[in-house]
Amino acid sequence: MTKAFLPHFRENKEVLFINISSVGGKIPLPYLCLYHSTKWAVEGFTESLGFELSHLGIKAKIVELGEVATDFAGRSLDMTSPETIEDYNESFAAFQETISSTMQPSEPIVISKVIYEAPTDGKDQLRYVAGETGCTHVTPNEIGFTNEFAAYDDSFMPSLRKLAKPRKVSS
Repeated sequence: MTKAFLPHFRENKEVLFINISSVGGKIPLPYLCLYHSTKWAVEGFTESLGFELSHLGIKAKIVELGEVATDFAGRSLDMTSPETIEDYNESFAAFQETISSTMQPSEPIVISKVIYEAPTDGKDQLRYVAGETGCTHVTPNEIGFTNEFAAYDDSFMPSLRKLAKPRKVSS
């Protein structure tokens, strides 16, 4: 898709690619490996694309979604449920309970405002966060939380929010 747009973009200059990612491109959760790998790919692809095309006047931006009021968690967890492997049943049940009890989703209108802001604000900014959880631009390694992530317990999401400090987003 990008290859199809590039000739037109090179010809017109001063244009913009916007890719939609999520906080899942920054903070991985257990049982969602495939989902997170796609978000990390979008993040890396967009950032690299921005570097490659900036000398042509072409910019790339990323809108990272936090939790949105949809049935995403239900659908996604249905696809990844490890019901057939008993070793995972207890930790997966705890994961599902934690996710359902800690979600504080944003309404889609909040997300749409950020998606509108990214191309219209005139800023040379790479990442835009949309939604409440999108503002924790950290990874478990950056906050020294790797062991707790690996162990994953019922207090993980609130603990992460408490430990996470917003940081300046590079452009």
